[in-house]
Amino acid sequence: MAAPTSCTLIISIYNQAAQLRRVLESVARQSNCNFDIVIADDGSADAVEPVLNAFRTQHPAFSLTHVWHEDRGFHKTIILNKAYRAARGEYLIVIDGDMLLHDRFIENHLRHARPDRVLCGYRGVKLGEQITAELLSGERHFSQNMFTLSWQALRGQLEEVSRGLVINNRTLRRLVARRSKRLSGCNFSIHRENLFRVNGMDETILVYGFEDFELGHRLGLAGIRLTDVSRCCNTYHLDHGKRAADDTGTLHTIKQNILGSRALQCRYGLETLDHGSTVEDFLTGEQPA
Repeated sequence: MAAPTSCTLIISIYNQAAQLRRVLESVARQSNCNFDIVIADDGSADAVEPVLNAFRTQHPAFSLTHVWHEDRGFHKTIILNKAYRAARGEYLIVIDGDMLLHDRFIENHLRHARPDRVLCGYRGVKLGEQITAELLSGERHFSQNMFTLSWQALRGQLEEVSRGLVINNRTLRRLVARRSKRLSGCNFSIHRENLFRVNGMDETILVYGFEDFELGHRLGLAGIRLTDVSRCCNTYHLDHGKRAADDTGTLHTIKQNILGSRALQCRYGLETLDHGSTVEDFLTGEQPA
């Protein structure tokens, strides 16, 4: 099956200028550079523009668009929908702004793209605090060599080193890769028309923890199969400390309510509809229309 003819890489950020500089360096090293870039900026107040301007100067062949809105709290769903509208590619690859990309990241996402799939690559190798600090300061040059990564893992400088392996054979990959049934927004790809078919992200979800899960559920209702491409579409996750613990009991209940929904579209997403689900449906447990 032919690969998509056009592609957009969407990078979601919030106050991550230093991380974005390193992420864009990995973007520029891609084996396939036939894509444009959209930065989905959820109200950053740090120096993002100088980073983008430097990238534009050093890599003029790339088309880079910066989509920003004022910081009003966690509005990632809203800024991502703006980025989806701004994207020019027929195929969208979405990552978080703290993910360094393997040199063949774009190539492999496009290689495995299918009209009935959303590809989920998850977080990949977890870089430790020291390596992350040295990368961000420019003291260290990052190596994707598996022998180097394994040595660093033995020294306790990173975790999940096996996620750095690139296994293109699907049968072999199934032996070691996770088989998750959830969408992970930090690393996924999808045909643009499928995202628009379910009306994109639910903009009424303004808290972290289940916005990706909810989108994945609606895609499943639309017949778009979640496919694991970890150990193939690899990333290296920059350390940023631990997020405060979520209320796992409440989150579990919300996810169960989401799974009970039969709404293919959200009401407030890429467009405002007169039907579809909203976050209130999952907080109350009432079945969305």
